[in-house]
Amino acid sequence: MTSTFPLFKLPYVAIRRFLKVLGLKNIIFLSMSSRKTRAFLKSHRALFPESWIEVNYLTRGAVEIFANNDVFTFRIHTWSPVAYGPQVLMKIGDTNMVASISGGDQMYTYWKDEIQGISILLDYVTDLFNLPVSGLCLDSKNGTARDSLFRMIPSPTQDLILEYAKREESMFDLNWLMAVDTKFISLLNPRLTMKDLNRYLKRWMTGGSSNLRSLSIQMKFINQLAILSGLDGVQREKNVRRVWKNDYGNSLKIRGGYDIVRESDRKIATVAPHRNEFLMVVWD
Repeated sequence: MTSTFPLFKLPYVAIRRFLKVLGLKNIIFLSMSSRKTRAFLKSHRALFPESWIEVNYLTRGAVEIFANNDVFTFRIHTWSPVAYGPQVLMKIGDTNMVASISGGDQMYTYWKDEIQGISILLDYVTDLFNLPVSGLCLDSKNGTARDSLFRMIPSPTQDLILEYAKREESMFDLNWLMAVDTKFISLLNPRLTMKDLNRYLKRWMTGGSSNLRSLSIQMKFINQLAILSGLDGVQREKNVRRVWKNDYGNSLKIRGGYDIVRESDRKIATVAPHRNEFLMVVWD
């Protein structure tokens, strides 16, 4: 004799406890079991653990959902008969996909078009959790993939951490940097000169990139005098120490730096170039 779990008939307190112990992986798997279950989970997503969603596209694509110390990853691959474990046909929303589960908190998914796979999975998890994408880490050498991923982001002004994580020189230049108005940007070896960074700062002071909270750029060479040339600001001594905090409560100690002011709202930013890193933070 078999018995069923009365999920839809549980009282609120029991549902709250059930979702708390379920974990990200099982919430996602359960949501894929039926439309009714997915709708039920969406109606109770206020009980989900506080989460955020990131897209990673370096050598392979991945859609990752994080919650406290929990993480679940959809890994995206081009379809191949050789897979990470037995392949099964599964349904994600209204779309069929080939997947394999190798254990742990991840699922390998296979698509004819990897970017389309990211798009479908991204639509599913952002709808399930009612969350925007909060992180995008990519390899800019694949310009077509990069541009497609940017178009998937609903709004360029959302709370987005944008990270480029390749050590070769990237395709990100001044035009790109001025066009992307997100809160947190981290880049490695972009195609930027000291003059470009100087122009970016001057543009910020007149109202550009108004959503920016922090900009970190790792470069082979930094010339502080060239970066700050012609800027009207205040040089802070190195014994002046301040603590900047991001929206997630993480802190960063700032020693000295050069303070500039945005004309439109009198917001203060500190520019702290050091060795091979350009750092800019905007204060609340």
